[in-house]
Amino acid sequence: MTNFNDYLDECMKDSELKKEYDNLAVEYEIDQAMVDARKEKN
Repeated sequence: MTNFNDYLDECMKDSELKKEYDNLAVEYEIDQAMVDARKEKN
């Protein structure tokens, strides 16, 4: 593995890890939407 993306690709082969990673993506999208809304308001 030469970089983080290679490492992440390797980790995503583990179905349980991928499931948890994907579940976190939803939370990060919500967080990003809140940050964007605050930036737009100010």
